[in-house]
Amino acid sequence: MANQEPGSGGGSTFTHIMGADGFDALLNYNDPTIGFAVANRNIYQLTGLGTTNNTDSVLESPSFFPVLAMNPTVPTTIYAGAYNACTNCPSIKRSTNNGTTWTTIQGVATNWAIATCPSLSSRLYAAGLVRTGFDASGNEIRDGRIQRSDNGGTTWTDLTNNAGFASQASINGLTITDIGVEETNSSHVWVSLGGWRIGEKIYYSADGGLTWVNRSGSLPNIPINCIASDNANNIYIGTDIGVFYRGTASTDWTPFYNGLPQVPITDLIINTAAGTIKAVTYGRGVWQSLVHSPCIPSLTLSGSIAGNQFFEASGDISSTSVLTGGEGTKIGMKATNYVLLNIGFTASTQQEFKAYIGACGNGGVPFNILTDSSSQMEISSIAPPANGMKFPYGNLTTIENLGQALNISIRTAREGNQQLLFTDSKGTIIRKQNDLNISIGERTLEMEIGKNTPGTYYLFLYQDNILIHFQEVIVQ
Repeated sequence: MANQEPGSGGGSTFTHIMGADGFDALLNYNDPTIGFAVANRNIYQLTGLGTTNNTDSVLESPSFFPVLAMNPTVPTTIYAGAYNACTNCPSIKRSTNNGTTWTTIQGVATNWAIATCPSLSSRLYAAGLVRTGFDASGNEIRDGRIQRSDNGGTTWTDLTNNAGFASQASINGLTITDIGVEETNSSHVWVSLGGWRIGEKIYYSADGGLTWVNRSGSLPNIPINCIASDNANNIYIGTDIGVFYRGTASTDWTPFYNGLPQVPITDLIINTAAGTIKAVTYGRGVWQSLVHSPCIPSLTLSGSIAGNQFFEASGDISSTSVLTGGEGTKIGMKATNYVLLNIGFTASTQQEFKAYIGACGNGGVPFNILTDSSSQMEISSIAPPANGMKFPYGNLTTIENLGQALNISIRTAREGNQQLLFTDSKGTIIRKQNDLNISIGERTLEMEIGKNTPGTYYLFLYQDNILIHFQEVIVQ
């Protein structure tokens, strides 16, 4: 989350930390007193958050507003990306010691977005611009790219021209504004596009970017700014007019912006434990809502309705509402069976009202609907955050595939009995390993998994019969 003058706060009050133009910010998910923030071209390490609020510049970027990302299992590993004004020389910076020193890795464009993968910490996606030369007038020629790394950012594969994705000619003039990775499968990746090109809004890949499908659906022709996925792999996007939602079983996007000001949404933050989503706006602060809930069978609306709102039901909607407000009022109602406007319902000049029939949870005005036949992995919820820590019991930090065995590093934050389960993608248990009376600290162990066919597998870590973490294991 970023704003013009960076600040912080655990509730509704923000504390000013430093001046300048702010951009990306990160918090250490195991220690909320530590973080990173971008101001202009500098990356600052933040310590003593909530008390002393210390700031220390640890890296100067070659261009304004570098992009930040944090490894999802080792919070001391940080990535920073920026535009390099040299020909065919994009790069990413990586620190493995909390920003003390940085390594430059060549060959990857990163100034648009960097996304780590919650279920596979060694995998990253990145997007950005590459200067490829100059035209006859001396102007820079730039190409947009999206790339993937499967080894923590050391080497990268270009995904831009793979089947189904927007062509290079299409990307030029647009911006990849964000990359969203589903929490339980690192091969399920979503990409959002800015700009005003009709039908070029969202792309989706179910195979790590090898092939792509356009998932723009009925989204209006507006820039898409950000993407977030919850632990059930439902997708939320922030646009220039509010938030839209697409569930795992949905075939299109549904408006999800009731109560929000009609301004650009620049970031979305989901708190799974609390069941909330925060929307960061351009100029109107931070707004919070409960996450999207299933459609109710019947909805009755009365009283005044204003602003930009959308209502839907799986059966019917009845309304005697009076639409208030002038130009900019946009009210939509959608039901599977009928929308009934009873005596007293009023819509006036300069107000926009639409009522239509369609399935609940599958878009606003339904047209250009695409279906997604990819299966979803169902994984039970892990232990919720506590005391400011994302993994209060501990977590799997690194997993090295040795062929028929795994070399596993585990961080333990509470004493207890642990169990490791190695399963296939459908959850069938292949191997179990019990570790009793584990002490607090870090340890490394080896787990035999036998010979398995190539594919995606999962390693689950339980403590005292509570699932505390899981990671993907790719067998090749």
